[in-house]
Amino acid sequence: APLPTNLIEGETRWTLDQSPIMIDDTVIVSQSAVLTIDPDVQIRFTPQGKLIIRGQVKAIGKPDQPIVFSSDPTAFWGGLTLETGAEVTLDHVIIERTTDNAISIDKASLTASNTTWRELRRRAIQATGASVTLQDCRFQHIELSSVITITNQRQTDPTTIVRCHFVGNDFGSPIVELIGETTEKASSLLLDNEFQIRTGPALRLLGARSFVSGNRFIHKSVSATR
Repeated sequence: APLPTNLIEGETRWTLDQSPIMIDDTVIVSQSAVLTIDPDVQIRFTPQGKLIIRGQVKAIGKPDQPIVFSSDPTAFWGGLTLETGAEVTLDHVIIERTTDNAISIDKASLTASNTTWRELRRRAIQATGASVTLQDCRFQHIELSSVITITNQRQTDPTTIVRCHFVGNDFGSPIVELIGETTEKASSLLLDNEFQIRTGPALRLLGARSFVSGNRFIHKSVSATR
């Protein structure tokens, strides 16, 4: 079903009865809004479709009823943008077929678990000054660039990546880039992840205080720069 408005305000819920939800333009979740997305809901975007988040989004699916952000099978869409102060929680979600970064974050917060990014033209996550927590996620078949790039970290913006799987991302760039551009460097934790590599390094850690332990690197050794 199409949305009645492109501006989401207050408490809003997208239910299975409304699915698939069709977005063919830019939809904004306002600063005061809380958008809740129910299990098994599909959000379908046209190439012009985009979701800009300034408030809160809670997309909590189930193992057998994931929430899907996608497009028409013959097209790609513009991805999610988290602007200053946004808070997004994803669990059992699939994000696929984006032509730009799947999630772009600027001074906002992302917490994702049991979430899959796949068939992307660019990064899964591009973040600046953000708090990012990823647990039990999967990243597969991402073209042209790093899978995750997080820059300009501060002590108040930690990065945690735990038990995630990176599969079939063969482009020669680092899979995960953590870059601290200030003297106030954030702490980063990369624990028990699996990197399947054919070309290029797995990690690029530049100016970031990182704890790396228990990770598996298949087919190629890790290349890390501090």
